[in-house]
Amino acid sequence: MLKKDIAQFPVDLDIIGRLKPRVTLAQQIDQQEHKLQKQTHERNWFKRNAEELDIELDSDFLPSSDDEDHSEMVREDAQAKHKIKAMKRQMKYLLSQKIVTRGVSAQYLSSGIISDLADRLLNTKDANPVIPTLKRESALEAAKSKVHAQTAHKLRKR
Repeated sequence: MLKKDIAQFPVDLDIIGRLKPRVTLAQQIDQQEHKLQKQTHERNWFKRNAEELDIELDSDFLPSSDDEDHSEMVREDAQAKHKIKAMKRQMKYLLSQKIVTRGVSAQYLSSGIISDLADRLLNTKDANPVIPTLKRESALEAAKSKVHAQTAHKLRKR
């Protein structure tokens, strides 16, 4: 049995929501690249093995370079590569955007929802080592404080 507790990783649910489009786009890029690589590998495998066996492949397996199917296949590959490049440009743009926790101003430390931001950044004792703007607290404490804040907000509306 371990004597040490596992260090808690800070999680800001607002940041996770902002990361979702990036992760989704990365998955789409990976799927498209995998599909393209698989098709290329399969074609090369058929071609290589046909050459080793000294046989000609039927146009269903591998269209010849003068065949209409071959030009269509080349066009589809070019379109897929273009789509992947476009998605990578979009990913580059998304990754260039800073993700700042809600309530934090990128320009001014003292503005925003987190009124004690400067104090949190200066206080190294209670600072979170990964995300300094977050308080060091467990997920249970964070959930309880969020429920408490929502309840207080509902009561203020009445």
